[in-house]
Amino acid sequence: MLQALLHSKLKASFENPSFSPSEDTLTSSVFGILQYLPDDTLWQIVRNSCGEGLENLPESIGKIEYVDFWPQYRNIEGTTNSSYVEPDVLLVTERYYVIIEAKKYDGGGQYLTQWKNEIRALNNEDDTKEILFVAMGGNSTLTHEEISVELKNNVVRNYIINRGSWFYLLNEIQKIEGNNETNRLVDDVTRAMNRHGFMQVIWLNTLKHNKTISTESITTITKWKSYRRLFLEDFNKSNSNINTNSINTIWNPVK
Repeated sequence: MLQALLHSKLKASFENPSFSPSEDTLTSSVFGILQYLPDDTLWQIVRNSCGEGLENLPESIGKIEYVDFWPQYRNIEGTTNSSYVEPDVLLVTERYYVIIEAKKYDGGGQYLTQWKNEIRALNNEDDTKEILFVAMGGNSTLTHEEISVELKNNVVRNYIINRGSWFYLLNEIQKIEGNNETNRLVDDVTRAMNRHGFMQVIWLNTLKHNKTISTESITTITKWKSYRRLFLEDFNKSNSNINTNSINTIWNPVK
């Protein structure tokens, strides 16, 4: 389906032939492919997609028994949902449940009540495994957060919400070096993310230093710096009420 989507071959499958990216298509296109990578590779991508506080996540979660998409939990005692709770992705290992709650964009959309409901509902289903939580996308900051969740039998337990970025994830994918099969997977995920509006950014401080630079290049850079300064001056004049949260939605993915 992914290849048909990328080549606009789904016209006969929908009443409206135009493709509108959504949270669900992003989730399925990305994690639906990443699940075929080796377990440790998949986990490192997810782990390194988070911002601060990676020490809260184990280096390895062991063998991934299965990956579940949009599992529905109806044993929802103690949650605020009336019918069921539905995390986006669940990684299941012998010791851990890893909840991945995905949002369509980096910037905003994650919220505390949903995190608590999903943790409570999963704990109601099975309280024998440790729950790890990754909030992928939808964050105004990438700082991790500790929350208190009231579980069954009035037990209160603290959990760490690890905030992740789709741009971080894309950057981690680009670091993978493997055989031809792995490279094809990486290419498909990259193209899927591009189709959903996420592009790889090559930062200047990652480029190799060059002892020489041509006169033509110096002229081009000088013109760009002048244009950028004028643009920012005009931008600041017309957007004097820009807030800190808006600025914090852009992160440098180089770690």
